[in-house]
Amino acid sequence: MRKPSRNPNGAGSIYRGTDGYFHARVTMGIDPITGKPVRRHISRRTKKEAWEAMEDLREQAKRGAGTAVAPKRQTVGTWINEWLSAIVVGIRPRTWMTYESLMRNHVVPAIGHIPLDRLTVTDINLTIVAVAESSSPMVADNMRRTLRVALGAAVGRGLLVVNPVSRSVKPKVATHTPPPLSNDQVRRFVKLLIADPYRARWLVAIFCGLRQGESLGLFWSDIDWTEGTVSINRQVQRLLWKHGCSADKRCGKRPASCPDRKDGGLRLTPPKTPESIRVNVPPKIVMLALAAHRQQQMRDRLAAKQWDMPDLVFTNNHGGMVDPKQDYKRGKVLFKAIGAPKTRIHTLRHTAVTAMLEAGLSSPLIAATLGWSPSTTAAMLGRYGHVRIEHQRAAADILEASLMGEPAPVSEVSGED
Repeated sequence: MRKPSRNPNGAGSIYRGTDGYFHARVTMGIDPITGKPVRRHISRRTKKEAWEAMEDLREQAKRGAGTAVAPKRQTVGTWINEWLSAIVVGIRPRTWMTYESLMRNHVVPAIGHIPLDRLTVTDINLTIVAVAESSSPMVADNMRRTLRVALGAAVGRGLLVVNPVSRSVKPKVATHTPPPLSNDQVRRFVKLLIADPYRARWLVAIFCGLRQGESLGLFWSDIDWTEGTVSINRQVQRLLWKHGCSADKRCGKRPASCPDRKDGGLRLTPPKTPESIRVNVPPKIVMLALAAHRQQQMRDRLAAKQWDMPDLVFTNNHGGMVDPKQDYKRGKVLFKAIGAPKTRIHTLRHTAVTAMLEAGLSSPLIAATLGWSPSTTAAMLGRYGHVRIEHQRAAADILEASLMGEPAPVSEVSGED
């Protein structure tokens, strides 16, 4: 049977242009307003990619039931800006800041000039490789995931047929989980805190597993002295400044230097997730430290000329929010003093989870204490729960004794340090 000399009407055609790209055009339907055919044009580096994109267009044309609206020609950069403006009211400020930073620093400079409907998998792969080399594989992975969300929204709007990020190469990220403090380091840490004015701040982290921002965001009204509980309802975060001047009268400066800047600096924000809003029952050592801290703060308030936030538990010298950067520096000094100079503040949360597992606490109880959702508890326990090397040695001795028919030492079986 003789093959047709040309594709059926509307089926699309592929040709190689003088630019070396393979181009395809498909009739998507009829514009209901003008009554004219709407044709979509794509270009790809290989003929196979062009055929795949053309088939996707044909499927979209079928779903459109014969009607279509001519797409608005825009670049990747203009769509990214439109997408960021649309989602700013629907996500957490810190998350939006991360998205905006990744797009501004990595995506827009590399592929922002490319027309949205001409963006290829190769363009994205080259960008991923460049970011992985210039920054890190982790930054490249975060950029890829954010771009996938942004272009997924473009697919939903009908500006793209398929999301090219879904076919791109995922960078290999080497995950490094910091080890928790050993029991001996914890004891030295607690002993070192006896003379520290922020003793209670560090104890709620190591015994309750509070995140840095959650600890710094505690109010005295969150503490129920009768029931011995602490409610976690907010966190301290540093947000980027935004322009306060009008769009038609820009000051010409960076947002942080704008005379009318707004929405930046240290802010009290909701916790990381809905599950992070919780009630903890701290050990007595924590409650006693909080009570002592309250008495000292009352004396400091009487001696101070001003006190910005009377209900805030942990404050700076004038009663304001503690800068997380200063809190981090204080922590580094303490960690160095106990012989753990590479320890991060978030390691205290890992230490708390590991200690809870060793104490025999159930997974639901740990999840409720740490503020994890039931669906992620298993994964989070795998990430935050660590098996100490001394317990592995004890397990090895128990295994040897069991196989050789000899009793294992009592101290090693119990896991005592």
